Amino acid sequence: MTKYQISFPRAASGVPEEELRAISEAAHTVVQEAKDAGVWVFGGGIDEGIPPVMGDADGNVREGAYPQTAQFDGSIAVLELPSYEAALEWAAKIAAACRSAQQPPVFQDDPADVGDPREIDVSFDFRSDTPAGKDPDRFSPALRNTHRRLWGRPVPSGAPFDLDVSNPNRYLYHESDLGRFFLSSDAIIRTFCRHPRAASIMAKIPEAEQEAFSRQGYTIGGMMVFPGNRINNKQTINQRRGTHPSIADRFDRTLECIRRHYLRQASPLADTLELYPEFFGLFGDFRGYVDFFMLQDLVTDDYASVRFFLPFADFTTRAIPKTLDEYQLYRQASLEFVGARNARIADFAAEPK
Repeated sequence: MTKYQISFPRAASGVPEEELRAISEAAHTVVQEAKDAGVWVFGGGIDEGIPPVMGDADGNVREGAYPQTAQFDGSIAVLELPSYEAALEWAAKIAAACRSAQQPPVFQDDPADVGDPREIDVSFDFRSDTPAGKDPDRFSPALRNTHRRLWGRPVPSGAPFDLDVSNPNRYLYHESDLGRFFLSSDAIIRTFCRHPRAASIMAKIPEAEQEAFSRQGYTIGGMMVFPGNRINNKQTINQRRGTHPSIADRFDRTLECIRRHYLRQASPLADTLELYPEFFGLFGDFRGYVDFFMLQDLVTDDYASVRFFLPFADFTTRAIPKTLDEYQLYRQASLEFVGARNARIADFAAEPK
């Protein structure tokens, strides 16, 4: 789960001094509620009786503070919660008790925690910690951190491939002798639940079944990373695989294009994939790419072919299912792949590091 700092400066309070005791009692009640719920990490008020000091890089200590934090006061509470919505709910509870609006910024995890098996939950639905109306690929803190833990590790050559998340304008970033890489997240299981060309099929499927498919697709087994930077103002891999009618966002067909890329064969995504030779070069060959991203369940044992979700005839067949029976086959194959990949990821996370 993700940690959130819920806090406010003392100047934001503005309540009469005679009401402070009642506020303190109300705040302690909420704190105890958080402890009872198992979400409390730590918290308290800043001791304003101790003058602020600055510790310089050379070891010297001097009085003072940054201009931005000259008034270093107020209270904070750090809670560990399953979603951003939950953080907003607790912020509202604390705001009601303290009679002051609360800020709930998200903590970024320590990069040293990469690979920590306690932090990789293969059943976690990344929509659940995404602000309402936002895309988990961009706004889920848990997804970003899970990507970093899984893929921020040595590539097949043995070279380190740590991923940096310190810059909010870069989703995942790496820079070394390997090159500079700007990676973004992509949900790879297309449910077609809202696709206009599949509307007649979706009308025959109960919403509960559609939601179950989506929920599984938003676990880590249904997520990937690709280069997110545009080259020569061309579409990225994420964008092009979504807009090309022969791919229609299907990952089995995307993987077939990547297989052909390593063999220098033509495919609907050939021009786009060729824009990122350094990225695909990280993995040596198609086997290295598949093994690194734990995609073995979508290829044959000899890595020579992709196991397609539906019968495939060299991109001549329609990518979007045409009938209810075809859609059900597609959904079943997709779910089996995500489940198998989640199992691989869980096994990997459990290995001693």
